[in-house]
Amino acid sequence: MTRIDKHVNKVNGMEKSRQRWEKLWKELGPQTVYDPNHFLFIKNINDLFRSHFSEKRILEVGVGRGADVIALSKLGAECVAIDYTHSSIQLVSCCSKKKEQIYLAIADARKLPFRNGIFDLVFSRGLLEHFRDPSNVIREQIRCLKPGGYLVVDVPQKLHPYQLLVKMKILMKKWFAGWETSYSVSDIKKIAKIYGLSLVKIYHRSPSKFRANFILGRLSPYTAQNLGGIYKIYTSPQKPSLAK
Repeated sequence: MTRIDKHVNKVNGMEKSRQRWEKLWKELGPQTVYDPNHFLFIKNINDLFRSHFSEKRILEVGVGRGADVIALSKLGAECVAIDYTHSSIQLVSCCSKKKEQIYLAIADARKLPFRNGIFDLVFSRGLLEHFRDPSNVIREQIRCLKPGGYLVVDVPQKLHPYQLLVKMKILMKKWFAGWETSYSVSDIKKIAKIYGLSLVKIYHRSPSKFRANFILGRLSPYTAQNLGGIYKIYTSPQKPSLAK
């Protein structure tokens, strides 16, 4: 296979992925924007800023249904959100109110259309796991942060039993997202080391749909369905290393 063939295959794969997400957000509709499982995520963000969101500028990369960015806007933050699907942006636009400061744009997470150092917080939830190589995505989020700003990534936890089901569906080509990976506690720590960030906190959570799963998610990062890493930039971030 030539280099051109590989590039064409990559582009075709990206377009198929985009079409899957376009279809998903269209099918879900406005009634699914409220996400009861995001309250622990919002609590961690609230703790970072000690409930002072006035004049804070926040970016969500991969806004999806928009539950998080809508909640943060209601707390008083100026919020910006991007997604690469029209249906996601339309969904959030329909469900957010005029008084909520949310600016929406269709954009590529690997090449954000923003100047350097303008956000106090950049976050993604359920995004990084869909990239085989997330380095450009992470690097772009760091670039947009002010010195002293926070980066938050929220991803599936590798050891949770649910990941067995995910992997089986991926092998059978029945997983709704096509392909995705998961992260360990070690992976979350490694992000700080590779990108020259200070790891503030690792949090863990599980959806509240099943009580036992929710309780296990609160007990330990190794029994939770999702992990989150909160990182801080004190000075200009280092250039990412290729070392693993």
